[in-house]
Amino acid sequence: MTTSKDVAEALNRGLLLGLGVSNEDETVLRNMVAEYFSPDNPEEEMSDLEDIDDEEEGSEEEIEVGPSIDRDHDFHEDVSFDDPAIVVDPAKEVAQRIADDEKEDWGGKQNADEFDAVENYNHCQCGESSCLSKFDAKFILNRRSEMDELTKGEKKMFLLGLISHSLNCSSTTECSKRSTQKQRTRSRTVYRVEGKHLCRNGFMFMHRISNNYLNLLTKHYKSNGVCLPKPKTGGRRFNKTALSTEDITRIVTFITSYGELHGLPLPGRQSRVNTNDPRTRLLPSSENKSTVFRKYEKEMEEVNRRKTAAGQPLLRIARRSTFNKLWLTYAPRLGPIEPCSKNYTMHYSFDFAQQVAFPFDPQQPGPIYFLCTRKCGIFGVACEAVPQQVNYLIDEGMLLSKGSSAVISYLHDFFISNGLGEKVVQLNCDNCSGQNKNRYMLWYLAWRTIHKLHEKIHLNFLIAGHTKFSPDAGFGLIKQKYRNNVVGCLDDMANVVNNSSTTGMNKARIVGSESGEVFVQQHNWGDYLEPYFRPLNGIKKLHHMRFDKDYPGMVYYKEFCDSPEKSFQLMKDINNPPPSQLPQPIKPPGLSSERQLYLYNSIREFCPYKVRDVICPAPQVQREPLAEVEVNVQPQTSTKRKAVQGKTNGKRKK
Repeated sequence: MTTSKDVAEALNRGLLLGLGVSNEDETVLRNMVAEYFSPDNPEEEMSDLEDIDDEEEGSEEEIEVGPSIDRDHDFHEDVSFDDPAIVVDPAKEVAQRIADDEKEDWGGKQNADEFDAVENYNHCQCGESSCLSKFDAKFILNRRSEMDELTKGEKKMFLLGLISHSLNCSSTTECSKRSTQKQRTRSRTVYRVEGKHLCRNGFMFMHRISNNYLNLLTKHYKSNGVCLPKPKTGGRRFNKTALSTEDITRIVTFITSYGELHGLPLPGRQSRVNTNDPRTRLLPSSENKSTVFRKYEKEMEEVNRRKTAAGQPLLRIARRSTFNKLWLTYAPRLGPIEPCSKNYTMHYSFDFAQQVAFPFDPQQPGPIYFLCTRKCGIFGVACEAVPQQVNYLIDEGMLLSKGSSAVISYLHDFFISNGLGEKVVQLNCDNCSGQNKNRYMLWYLAWRTIHKLHEKIHLNFLIAGHTKFSPDAGFGLIKQKYRNNVVGCLDDMANVVNNSSTTGMNKARIVGSESGEVFVQQHNWGDYLEPYFRPLNGIKKLHHMRFDKDYPGMVYYKEFCDSPEKSFQLMKDINNPPPSQLPQPIKPPGLSSERQLYLYNSIREFCPYKVRDVICPAPQVQREPLAEVEVNVQPQTSTKRKAVQGKTNGKRKK
């Protein structure tokens, strides 16, 4: 007699062991099911009685396989069937489980949706049969996933390679049935992947691209070939409509001047206002950024009206969004603070760092190791109280020298743009005589006290052998960040400096761009102050000096902190002080023609594509080839020959 448990076990064996594949297994299973559902089978009638008997008696009933079952059939007795379940179609159930397992291998709802999108794709242009059916579903899923992982440039180059393999741009047709070919009027495209043909829609679906994107790449390949498209955007260097330096300076000057005239200092501690910065100003309650912008527009229109009457070129007026961005970037506290207006003492330390070079890559190519790339100097001024360090990035074309004029120019710019308006300042530096410890630095500090830019200035030189101080901490953070980032240009170096500290300790200030645009002027302070001052003898052995506005031109100095203090008058004539105007700016030397030619021929290939013309432009002046000069060699006379021969013989004897 065939019971329900027999049928369930047989069906589950078929599910796990592939029953239903052979005709013999199918016949056995059909006979078993037919016997179970036959009207002579008392299994169903006795089901209720068995339940009662199981409760009263614990008798066990021997289970027999029906007479139609072959006992010798191999059912793999080691397989356990503790939880039998009747299935209708074992083969279909196994296939469905395999498909479900394949979905689970991808994991997540997003990948499951991808699997369903591949299975249910119906946008093929190949008619009844889909061209994607030529490929395995797993291959399509992998290809779509790989396209997502590629960068924008890598994806473009990969697709351009596929397009070059698919596009036929020959001048004539290639029809095998014609004896003479016609002129091709349009290109023929046959998309292929792994050597298999597929339609345009299938190609786009497999590579996750749109129709417009494919058209743009095809158009680019026809005109430029397999080369990476040049970016039409990419920052200020590639933006032809960007504001010039003069336009930005004009806007920032207007904002700072307006803040100086109308801004109100904080009367005390205010909520949500950074009162630790003494430069913070508040607009009057009747003013806001919109009213300030409207006043800027009105003033610029008046200026342009006068220029139109005079026949001069008009000035550019920025939009409101640009105006607000410049306000936030260059004048976040509304207005600059007046020098020598705060009654406190500030400590500043300054020094030069070791030069860095760009382009730089942590995974440095081997050939560039022996080449001399473009250099960038770093001059840092650290304020220990804030704490913050301003790092001046000096391009190779902007670097006059590391002399006193450069140090004084950067220090003067720091007092103007980043000074805190202190009345007393303590300056700390090393003993380098070419940069800090010289007559020009003393003359400049005396000039500041004469014109009351500071009331008192203390200049302290570190003891030789103990010159590690605040700027070196900022330089260390910059070098650490520099070694782990790709630096292609000066703007990248500025980003490295600004991101080198999580607390915003380092701040970058670019002296001038690679193209020669100057942002921080350098002045010839030595020639400017020399007619008014005289040098102090024995300056190299001194370590402490101070200047006072009450004693103009006088320097007080001592060798060590516990040494007796002495004084010396630096001015030649007390009644003839130096003027308060700044010296004439020095024009940057730029790169020499030989250096430009070297960068163009040797370094350009290692630069990022988008900044090659900025870092290593074509040399403006080509080196002229040397003219051939005919040299007439006069034969030596016999006397000269003998003299030369005698000298030679004498040398040989020695």
